Amino acid sequence: PVIDEPIPTTTIVPTVETPTIAAPIETPTTLRLCALYPNATGDDAAEEYVSVENFGTEPIDLRGWSVSDATGKTFVEDASLPIAPGETLTLSREETKIVLNNTSDAVALSAPDGTLIDSISYDSPPIGSVLRLQGSNWVWSRNAPGSEPGALPTNVTPTPAAPVAPASASGVSASHVRVSGTVIAEPGVLGKQVFYVDDGNGATQVYKYDADFPDLKEGDVVRVSGTVSEVRGEKRLKVGKTDTISVVGSTEPESPETMSIADVTAADRGRLLRVSGIVLLRDGSTASLEDHGAQIAVRIGAGTGIEPSVLVRGSTVEVTGILAASGKTLTLLPRSPDDVTVTSPPAAATTAAAITTGKTARTEGDQRAAGIITAGTLLSLLGLGARKLIPAWKLYAKTRALRVAASAAH
Repeated sequence: PVIDEPIPTTTIVPTVETPTIAAPIETPTTLRLCALYPNATGDDAAEEYVSVENFGTEPIDLRGWSVSDATGKTFVEDASLPIAPGETLTLSREETKIVLNNTSDAVALSAPDGTLIDSISYDSPPIGSVLRLQGSNWVWSRNAPGSEPGALPTNVTPTPAAPVAPASASGVSASHVRVSGTVIAEPGVLGKQVFYVDDGNGATQVYKYDADFPDLKEGDVVRVSGTVSEVRGEKRLKVGKTDTISVVGSTEPESPETMSIADVTAADRGRLLRVSGIVLLRDGSTASLEDHGAQIAVRIGAGTGIEPSVLVRGSTVEVTGILAASGKTLTLLPRSPDDVTVTSPPAAATTAAAITTGKTARTEGDQRAAGIITAGTLLSLLGLGARKLIPAWKLYAKTRALRVAASAAH
């Protein structure tokens, strides 16, 4: 039967014997452990092996590199042994003299200057099974009897990397993985306790409670182990006390992909994108950009050095950032002032015209209101006067008529 089982999440940090090297060797460090065969079906001494892979883009000479087990037993390659990009090298037990226990053990890979580059531990290995790195997970795969060390059995289909488990109520899932990728946002930029790494499938937020990170910069190639979860629409890798963050190389900082806002979807989560649009509104450190009816949010982090006030309503801006997607809300996270460019400020004439029109409208409205009040006052006064003048006029007319009649009688 085919066996594909995730290894226990317990991590054993092996004792590493530092090789004696006259001076550090300046070479790429894009090597990693990719397979172990500890519990063979036949003779362990003849069949056990450790495989190392070059996942970088440059060849690496294995001279000076070392492999150790949990007891500190160390093998150091003293001859020139180049490993081409994408190539895997299998080191047999006969060559390394390292005995892989059939109960539990750990293997470490160190650079010529003694820096720990990679490590993996295991418990209770199934007989005849190879512990392989597939994607970002380690799985046990049945090794065909009699197969050559390091050869992929013909009756085993490689198991894809395990899907990210949904976050629990505490925000932490049970999926423990190792991620290799390039730093695209340094620690402290988008949060004191986080940095971002792109593993080729989008950015992952790397979180560490004590914020005790190595000195990292954009373009550093790192290997990180931790527990996967999701926070505010972002993939998160939580680094625990026994997890590690190792710098294994460096490359050019990643270039963003230019897209229109209408084309950005939740499927682009984690990608480094560049969009352009008009600032519809801004509320504190969050703004909304619009382009031909499509909208996207922009959130300015406190550690980015970006002044939110640069996002003036009505201005046209170009924003680069990491995309977070929570439900239907798409949010771009710029990393530095270089990620926000104002390409067109608000039209001053239009703004002035709008203000003038508003003032004129207000003045005309005031004048109409004043006219209505004045007319009303005059009508009120006339009404009041009429009520008093009419009786007096009638009395005057009656009195005069009596006087005229009396004069005629005399």
